[in-house]
Amino acid sequence: MPSRLSFLLVITAGLAPHPVDASSNMEDFSGAVLGSGAVLGMGGAFIGIGEGAAGHLFQPAAFTTRAWHARSKRFDWDIASGSLSNQTAKSANESSDVMIRRRFSQGGLNLKWDEMGFGLHMTQRTLIFKHQGSTDSPEASIKRRSTGFGFARTQARGVWHWGVVANLRGFSLVDREPTPEGGYSPGQKLVESDSVDVIAGALWTPLHQPYRVGLKLVGPLRSTAPTGSPNAAQIDFMPESLRAPVQFGLGASYQWGPRPFNQLPKPGQSARLTPSQRRHLLVAADLVMTAPTHNSLAPAGYLKNKRVEVGSDASWSLRVGAESEIIPDRLVVRGGSYYEPCRRLDCKGKWHATGGMELHIRALLNLRLGVVVDVATDYQNAGLGVGIWH
Repeated sequence: MPSRLSFLLVITAGLAPHPVDASSNMEDFSGAVLGSGAVLGMGGAFIGIGEGAAGHLFQPAAFTTRAWHARSKRFDWDIASGSLSNQTAKSANESSDVMIRRRFSQGGLNLKWDEMGFGLHMTQRTLIFKHQGSTDSPEASIKRRSTGFGFARTQARGVWHWGVVANLRGFSLVDREPTPEGGYSPGQKLVESDSVDVIAGALWTPLHQPYRVGLKLVGPLRSTAPTGSPNAAQIDFMPESLRAPVQFGLGASYQWGPRPFNQLPKPGQSARLTPSQRRHLLVAADLVMTAPTHNSLAPAGYLKNKRVEVGSDASWSLRVGAESEIIPDRLVVRGGSYYEPCRRLDCKGKWHATGGMELHIRALLNLRLGVVVDVATDYQNAGLGVGIWH
């Protein structure tokens, strides 16, 4: 009971109103969905699905949730990787006049033994900016790295799943120096900080029912004091701390068609489905609430030597998506949409449309090769991914 009470007090403190002051805390937040093709293709709606190595950071219960054919095995595993890149990355939460481009890469691995699951998930996000927003301004990059170590457990014959991730994060804002070849190389570190947060998730998958319901909670960020050497000619203050908002998400999914969703294999039943048994239509929806961070500033504003306040109010994101295997055992297609809230006071959120597909490739392993796109006003993102075909 004391530990639960302490946890509730921490969360309450993060959500309670705080007095406004002139502090220079920097908020580490990305409103645009950045994830694997399986997650992004469905508009980021994954909390109520939670299956596979594609989205551990979206639903930690995925470390132990098994695909239908592996529910009778003692040991199972899964891997996934992918990357996104674009040249017009004007999301709602970055100043459009200073953004140049964005890159994102991720990879996940999980190992399942009986009722337990373990694994890790790694991501890296790089945003390239202009210091002052003009073409002749020097460049800088914001890099966000995370390594999540996860544990999950399933109970009641696979009806309940819960998992936690200890997510080690690194944040750096670095000058980019011109090279003789006309490119850029990393230069002076303006701001650098390490941090950790905890992500918890739970998933209900009732046996022989076509639906699932999930929850997700991202706890408060704990960071080291930022270090670095700001360029006094362009930036005249150092952030006092790095903050990331508390998040709470609720998700659900429903599947039509003969493909098993929450079923257990029968004794002696083949783990390989026939083409007609693989047909399905899966729909999912998530609602994510992002709490205020209070007295926080935008990293993009920092590069312009401006105190741009962010995170003064809670924000909401609705995410919806659908998936269907239109060519059995060969091709899966996905489509979705999500609302990206803006954390700044001087902008509005925007709706995104997403889509993707995955192709079954028989090599040494049964692989899936995927492509995904994410488009919105002044925003286009595309990427590739590789994983195990189930």
